[in-house]
Amino acid sequence: MALYDSIGKDYSKTRRADPRIASKLIELLNLPSGATVLDVGAGTGKYARVLADHGLKVIALEPSEVMRSQATPHPGVHFVPACAENIPLPASSADGTIVILALHHFRGRVEALREIMRVTGAGPMVFLTFDPPAFGRFWLSDYFPDLGRKFAGSVSLDEIVSEIQQLAPRRKVSTVSFPLPRDLQDKFGAASWGHPEAYLDEEVRNGISDFALMSPIEVQSGLQRLGDDLASGQWDEAHGHLRMFEAHEVGYYFIVIESDASIARD
Repeated sequence: MALYDSIGKDYSKTRRADPRIASKLIELLNLPSGATVLDVGAGTGKYARVLADHGLKVIALEPSEVMRSQATPHPGVHFVPACAENIPLPASSADGTIVILALHHFRGRVEALREIMRVTGAGPMVFLTFDPPAFGRFWLSDYFPDLGRKFAGSVSLDEIVSEIQQLAPRRKVSTVSFPLPRDLQDKFGAASWGHPEAYLDEEVRNGISDFALMSPIEVQSGLQRLGDDLASGQWDEAHGHLRMFEAHEVGYYFIVIESDASIARD
């Protein structure tokens, strides 16, 4: 993945595994200890290691060498250098699959979903993703209008769920809203919703692929306006109430494809 080969060098500084996301993944997968989980678009393997600490065996699929090079070795995590559209694993070789904030990077999303379903077989699949239309209602888009819109695979949550249901008509597919905690440790796109000053920090922005896809002029213009509004108090006048919230709904969801034992009998 060329994008992360260029922006991922310091990714691990601000993109740490958040225990609440990890806990939800484990809950929604609902797999026994010793089960094999495929982590598609694993990045530095931060969530793969948490799942492995929980007793699961994890195959971390990650195309970017820059990202893989930052991974902390773990006996329960095995990295495979490959893309989601062409997974070099046998059918039904994983008991479950997770995809954490990677769906929007898949250029061939339908092909990737087919491959993920092939490798996972009857097992559960859990995707953490965001709904791009919801970003239009997030205050950060006032400063960066293209937020969430420039990814190769940015389509609405409803469209993704519909694609999954068409590919797996017998499976139960549901969505679970994930309001972002104010102290989220994984500083992805909207994670700093209650800490606007964080977006002025280049290190934070370097861990957010959205900013790498914007033109430098757009980034600088948005940063100037955000900095001015923070200095004048205008941001707090409009959004200061968010600083008091413990969590905020910004358009992030888990898509859950439940296991289906009938597939294994076919």
